[in-house]
Amino acid sequence: MTSTQHGGTILHMGPLKTATSTIQQSLASSRELLGEHGLVYPGGVVDHNKIARYLTRPHVVPDAQPTAERFLAESAAASAAGKTVLVSCEYASTLDIELARALVEQLPQPVRVLMTWRNLPDLLISRWQQAVKSGLPNRAEDWLGKALKHPEKLDFRPIMEYSTADGHTMVSRWCEVAGADNVTAVILDPKDRGAVFRSFEQYLDLPDGSLAATGDRNLSMTQEDLDIVYRVGEGSSDLRTDRASGYRVQLLVREGFSRGLIRNPEPGTKPMLPAALVEPAREAGRAIGAALVEAGVTVMGSVDDLAREPRGVKAHDSEPATSVATSRAAAGLAETLARSYRKPFDGPSDESDGVVTGEPGAALEIEVLGPRSAALVGGLTGARPGQPRRGARLVDPEGHRRGLRGLGLGALIGTLGHSSLEGFDDARAARIRKKLGAVARMEIVAAPAATRLYRLWCAEVSGGSTESWEAFADRVVASGGAGLGDAAATVRRWGALVEPSGVVVKVAAAAEDDVPPLVALAAQHAIKAVEKDDVASARVASAAIALMGGAGAPTEDALPAPLSAAAAEACARWDSELLEAVDAVGARLDGDPAVLRGDLAGPTALGAEVALEPVVAMSRRIIEACLPDQGEPRVDDRPPSHE
Repeated sequence: MTSTQHGGTILHMGPLKTATSTIQQSLASSRELLGEHGLVYPGGVVDHNKIARYLTRPHVVPDAQPTAERFLAESAAASAAGKTVLVSCEYASTLDIELARALVEQLPQPVRVLMTWRNLPDLLISRWQQAVKSGLPNRAEDWLGKALKHPEKLDFRPIMEYSTADGHTMVSRWCEVAGADNVTAVILDPKDRGAVFRSFEQYLDLPDGSLAATGDRNLSMTQEDLDIVYRVGEGSSDLRTDRASGYRVQLLVREGFSRGLIRNPEPGTKPMLPAALVEPAREAGRAIGAALVEAGVTVMGSVDDLAREPRGVKAHDSEPATSVATSRAAAGLAETLARSYRKPFDGPSDESDGVVTGEPGAALEIEVLGPRSAALVGGLTGARPGQPRRGARLVDPEGHRRGLRGLGLGALIGTLGHSSLEGFDDARAARIRKKLGAVARMEIVAAPAATRLYRLWCAEVSGGSTESWEAFADRVVASGGAGLGDAAATVRRWGALVEPSGVVVKVAAAAEDDVPPLVALAAQHAIKAVEKDDVASARVASAAIALMGGAGAPTEDALPAPLSAAAAEACARWDSELLEAVDAVGARLDGDPAVLRGDLAGPTALGAEVALEPVVAMSRRIIEACLPDQGEPRVDDRPPSHE
């Protein structure tokens, strides 16, 4: 068959999941070869979906105007030169008859339609998978059962390509618009992936082997992955309040969490069609085949392939997932955050720069309670070298913070604001001691050394570091604990200085503002996922910690992975030195000895799996931060018709 000799336009379309992306990538990478055979693939794009959307609904994608105008000009020039224009877009298969006519009228004439079709049972399970990947929480039996309610009618809504709302099936619609003599159906061979390229080569009169697979395939997900994404979509389903917000949720789930799992594949079960839907799906395939034959279109391939047995069948839907592998949860969350930093979002909020704090939370606090009921609070933070540390502050009897100037310490404000108790020399400490008067009790709020080490790593990650937790811990330990602070020395100094009548050590391993290990891992993955400079990567990491690790976020008293033997030994030694310092202070007391409340044993490593519920909550926080505000222009985000 030689279609290039007529000039005009060849419009390739097909329902999603019928090798359309594969063909488009091949055509786009073969422009030079196509040109040698009188064919032009215009527009400089891989596919023409957005251009076709502009040509039929310009108000939906006004930003596509320049690209669409270049496409029309290039197409007109090619047609005037006697060449054939190739246009490829799945979007054309979703149009009703009026919009289909509107599209065809703007293309060089005559227009011939080339449709791709696929075995219906396999296509339907792929379409359900695509819907779940986009965040639509539909179980396969329910969603596909609705699509196959009347298989003989060829209306498989909610799959919009198969809608008959305009009184036409996809077959009759395009036969009406282009004429049955100008419509060709290419039926994919389920056992031969290369057959589609040979069919296109034959139709376009190209040499054998001209077209081949190129670029990334639209990879499938395992059933286990789909169960996880189902929960993520379900957790954000109430955020789909209108067309614009629904589209943003779709993008963030499909190009975020789903892509994160796809890029980090693990073995699993292949999605299969529920047994109860096999015969209805095959009946639908037979009905499409009969419609093609009855319409008199040209068929390349066998109509019997449309109704073959599916590649797999399952008895029923799987149970919803309740847990997820830690590594996969981190990858999914990271890709969701990375997607939020690409258009149309460019950050989880308009104030995304403001969340970069680098502040992981205090690791050790000392409270000195005196007769004025004032408490001196200082933090040994885990901040990066050179970054501001949480400053010392005074607390009034009601627990409200007030400035140091109120106690006559105005001269020290600048120093205290960027220091912690461990950094005070004896002279500065003595000046504060003089203001406090007699001290009734000294309370020390401490954290295990491993927890302080983890918080220091979180600060590094928020600054854009990609160093693994294990490597970081070993490096800090090898340096003698640089950046952690000498908790034992600080306790000895302040214990000797204030001479309290009692000492209480409170162990608070997990604080409310701690960053959960899963969040830190996701932030670090996100740094690698964004294709931006170091500053932007740091913004993404900090945003992850701010969005998912702030107050109220699920905290986990755990480490991302086990410490090495050397690091574990060093942390145990530092904890032991802290307890020895407390005992030494207590030994000098006239009243009650030092009391330890809590356990300095240190956190264990995060498990191989984590509960799915907090993962869903974290993904929701990212999605919610990217939703359009009231009054924000929304037309740029409107999608084409989709399920």
